[in-house]
Amino acid sequence: MIGPVDVGDDAYYHSSAAGKHFAANLGPERPAALREVYTAYFCVMSDLARTMMRLFALALDQPETFFDDKIDKHISRVRVRNYPAPQVPPQPGQLRAGAHSDYGSLTILKTEDKPGGLQVYNKAGTWVDVPIVPHCFVVNLGDLMARWTNDYRVSTLHGGVKPPMEAAASSRGQSLV
Repeated sequence: MIGPVDVGDDAYYHSSAAGKHFAANLGPERPAALREVYTAYFCVMSDLARTMMRLFALALDQPETFFDDKIDKHISRVRVRNYPAPQVPPQPGQLRAGAHSDYGSLTILKTEDKPGGLQVYNKAGTWVDVPIVPHCFVVNLGDLMARWTNDYRVSTLHGGVKPPMEAAASSRGQSLV
């Protein structure tokens, strides 16, 4: 996991109210390039999120920069999630990741098309598989966006399902969240 990389001397980042949100990122020593790659990826994804927030503002009939002052000191993270291949059959109803919504404004995911993956709960009250489109991201709206829009846009209830045992061997996957 890596968090904000451009934390300055501003007291906002170092006050007790900031908690651990702006603590220095710790990186592995090996492989040597991993820290640099994660930092670059974090910066690119932060730019993408800012662009998406500007698009959301326009879609909400607001000025393009409406969200800029609301996300300028964000506590975003890039997380690498590993989903190992199961060794035993899942219990009835067992999930890889339980049903939840994310607390922020949006979550951008880069995931792999593997058996047992991301599902969302749709308006019809049904859990459906999220199609993984090559070279594309999945975007979930979070609780903060729902609050900012007074539930005009709602957060995405989602979770991960266990693959069937006949597909377990090929189900190990990773997501960049």
